[in-house]
Amino acid sequence: MAKIYAITRYLTIIGAVFRGWLEQVGCRRRKIPVEDNRCLRFNEMCSHIEHEQLYDRKKAAGLCVAPFIVTAFMGIFFMAPGALMTIFVGDYSVFSLFFLWIGISLWTNMFPSMENAMYYSQLAEESGKGKILSKLMLSGAKLESTGLTLVTSVLAAYLVASIFAMIL
Repeated sequence: MAKIYAITRYLTIIGAVFRGWLEQVGCRRRKIPVEDNRCLRFNEMCSHIEHEQLYDRKKAAGLCVAPFIVTAFMGIFFMAPGALMTIFVGDYSVFSLFFLWIGISLWTNMFPSMENAMYYSQLAEESGKGKILSKLMLSGAKLESTGLTLVTSVLAAYLVASIFAMIL
């Protein structure tokens, strides 16, 4: 399963590197010591940064949720025009396909690592705050660990294109 996960990270390398960069920035901003800052490894930590265990709920939430939000919005920014152009207009130009690939790549890598999601979930349960958000992060991390976020991101691209096509 770890090989499937790593292969999906390399297929979506733009999103993997962006996610790793966001985690690196988040660790520095929150003064969390980083153990290994290589984000492209062929294992279950591909697209993630290894850091010390999180004991503070706010730091864990910031390291899980903030990159998720940034990556989700950036993914929509690229995915919407790329999906509209390729799916509904039939424009298979390099520009349209590149935007679609970047959007799918970002959405495939928007969830935290399983380790971070478990820390956040445990800390949210103990404090009684952020339980719903922590369950979302944990569910997404489980999907990501199996490589299914690539499939869900492709489906999301079609759904986003359909919604924007109805609006426009």
